[in-house]
Amino acid sequence: MPYIKQRDREALSDGSLFPYDEGDLAYVLTEKTLRFLYGGAGKTALGFSDYATAMGIIECVKLELYRRMVAPYEDKKMKENGDVYE
Repeated sequence: MPYIKQRDREALSDGSLFPYDEGDLAYVLTEKTLRFLYGGAGKTALGFSDYATAMGIIECVKLELYRRMVAPYEDKKMKENGDVYE
């Protein structure tokens, strides 16, 4: 989860430090999602639709990463090593 050292948070948030491990990436994604949720027009009260929207966007990003990068990689490995679904 995104519980990284305080000194790294600001640099990751302002873009001066690139996420280099899983914790950094989790922090950046969490920070940007919270900014999306709370950033609009001084919004303080969130409801189900706000959470559902954020989670839906994250899910779409995840699925597109899988479709564009993971699936082709897996297809290549299947051809190299043989299919397990025979």
